[in-house]
Amino acid sequence: MQKSSFPIVFAIGAVIMVAGVYLALNSAANKTTSPTAPAFATSKADIEKIVKNYLLENPEVILDAVRQMEVKENDKRLSQMRDGAKTHAAALFNEADAIVTGNPNGDVTMVEFFDYRCTYCRKIVPEISQLLKQDGNIRLVLKEFPILSKESEFAARAAVAANKQGKYWDFHLALMASEEVTPDSVLAMAKGV
Repeated sequence: MQKSSFPIVFAIGAVIMVAGVYLALNSAANKTTSPTAPAFATSKADIEKIVKNYLLENPEVILDAVRQMEVKENDKRLSQMRDGAKTHAAALFNEADAIVTGNPNGDVTMVEFFDYRCTYCRKIVPEISQLLKQDGNIRLVLKEFPILSKESEFAARAAVAANKQGKYWDFHLALMASEEVTPDSVLAMAKGV
């Protein structure tokens, strides 16, 4: 779900304004100001002129504030993800009918959510395969997450059926390597595997 960017823009604007006011008021007495910006703020209009002048003379402050806001937002998202993983650890790592590859008794468990039509998911498969070969102690839990199309759901159902036949990993790799995920291509890959 995508949230409106208005609150973020408003928050960034507020941060910039507060930082600008603070810096402008602290440096107003020590800096030579332009004729349009007063040395001291005695009204709202004076503050606005000081802030505007400061930001025009130091535009990097805006970029610094935006970067800082991005760092805080990323830290917050990462924290929420970690908290969610802790809350749902049993379902993530030890689901009763989990699809597991690598070393089922490995000392490190990775969980991957994917969709067979996701370009990014397909691009990471070679790295994950190489990692599993290099480290024999990785337990990879695969979570079918078909959200992009009906074809994704069809492919996920076929993969789960392949798991019941002991052919999941080979079929998974074939699906991930395929540029086309349609019912016909999925059935053709299933016959091939």
